[in-house]
Amino acid sequence: MYRYDNYFNRHYLNCRKLQLMYTMLHKGIQVDYMFYNVYEDSATVYKEAVLKKTMRPEYPSLLMSETEHFGKVYVYDAFDTFDEAFDHIRRLLSEQKDVFVWTKGKYLPHVELTTIPPEGTHSFTITSYNEQEDTFHIHDEEYEADYKRAIIATAYEGALPQIRSVAYLDLDQIVFDDAKITLFHEAMKQHMAQIDSDFPLYPAIQQLLQGNLMHFADMQEACTHVVEALAILSGSRILFSKYIKIMNYPEPLADAYSYVSDRIELCKYMILTSIMSRQINPQLGLEIKKLLTIEQHVLAVTKEVMRKETNANVFDAFILPASIPHVEYSLTDNKLNLFWDEPQQNLWVASYHCYQHTKFLGKTTSPQIQLSNFDSRSPYGITLKVVDAFGRPVKDTYHPITLTESKALLLDKALYKTVTASSEETHENVRQHVVDGNPYTRWSSERTDQEWICIDLEERTLISKVRLHWESAHAKAYKLQISDDATHWTVIYETSSSLGGIEIIDGLNVQGRYIRMQGVERASIWGYSLWAFNVY
Repeated sequence: MYRYDNYFNRHYLNCRKLQLMYTMLHKGIQVDYMFYNVYEDSATVYKEAVLKKTMRPEYPSLLMSETEHFGKVYVYDAFDTFDEAFDHIRRLLSEQKDVFVWTKGKYLPHVELTTIPPEGTHSFTITSYNEQEDTFHIHDEEYEADYKRAIIATAYEGALPQIRSVAYLDLDQIVFDDAKITLFHEAMKQHMAQIDSDFPLYPAIQQLLQGNLMHFADMQEACTHVVEALAILSGSRILFSKYIKIMNYPEPLADAYSYVSDRIELCKYMILTSIMSRQINPQLGLEIKKLLTIEQHVLAVTKEVMRKETNANVFDAFILPASIPHVEYSLTDNKLNLFWDEPQQNLWVASYHCYQHTKFLGKTTSPQIQLSNFDSRSPYGITLKVVDAFGRPVKDTYHPITLTESKALLLDKALYKTVTASSEETHENVRQHVVDGNPYTRWSSERTDQEWICIDLEERTLISKVRLHWESAHAKAYKLQISDDATHWTVIYETSSSLGGIEIIDGLNVQGRYIRMQGVERASIWGYSLWAFNVY
């Protein structure tokens, strides 16, 4: 029994190529050298996966397209029937050679447990034969089973006549000597030199996300093909990182490609959840924009490293994120909520690590965290560390928060109060979320400019400060209004140039029972969305 699921956990290869890779790994061959041409050009992926709607199994990957460098490595012999092929298969298995056979998915019992199309052409691997039981042991990605000879015969003869064959690898010819490694390396440099830095797939995705007038069925189909394209790019980048590593290029370069794959997987996940929820995540557009910049950056660094042919430290090519400029915090019950703006140079920010003095409290990938069970009678020294994609911590941003001195000022007068709103976009992002003390829940409105959200403070209240924590779908222009009867409103603050994020409106010194955020103009095609609406 052998599996290398983690090695190819982001693969985009068709079933036959994947099985060939599994076999070579099992036999101890350093397949990473074969990933020299695995970097897929975004333009080609966009053309094939999105425009032509080619699915991953049919995608024309360059991997293993040039095995002639080794001689006749991939050998196959055609037989019309399984009985004709039987002795040949037994001989190959006795020589410890894995055998690869084409079929249709429906002829293998385990395919019912997979997403393999029953009528689709599929490959499986035969690894041994038990003569006493007359069974074959087969391996098909994560599945292994023992099947009777009759099942294998039916599977073999179920393939299209023109592809019925017994294939195997002549592994003795696969030798990575200096000449082969140099040959592949030169081919890799030529391949990378031809890659265009436009990356047309990502602008196409951004354009798709703005197509809010499309029928959902059309949007769903388009997103499905985008997911296929992203899966190809993600698998390509993670495999190319293995080649970069085995060729002893600077380690940060290999790590950068792994990080690119991670960011692509994030975008892919956000699109999949958008399809399931029937609404596009507003954050997705920002992630795609960031991903495009990262891809262009890594490609430029790669070309520069290869042009100079030096293994000098390339950390300097990847900008270290700046420290967190400012941290906001609020108290709810026995919880301390921390919020901060992301560093301006945040291209390579991977996570934030939070400490109380030297005690690790947790980490987050978003600029907010909630801490529970703290002692409000003593200083609560908080250290936030920005950690980049390479595991490098940035200089600490230290915030000694003395809660006893700040508790009265920070008491959120809106907490748990009644909230009304002009609309709610979904049943998940409801109005009460802006006052629930949870930094991970939010309200979102429908997609019109004149949306509003109002908090009833239950009595006429002195208001000194208001804190709005916007999601990416924020207002460009809005007004803060107060009222004693929820009918007659007085404007206490207004702006036409909001940048979103966390906004602190201080020095108000006004009184009222109701306070309302009245939208005037949206900053995006989406509605308005708030993580929190705090009143002090």
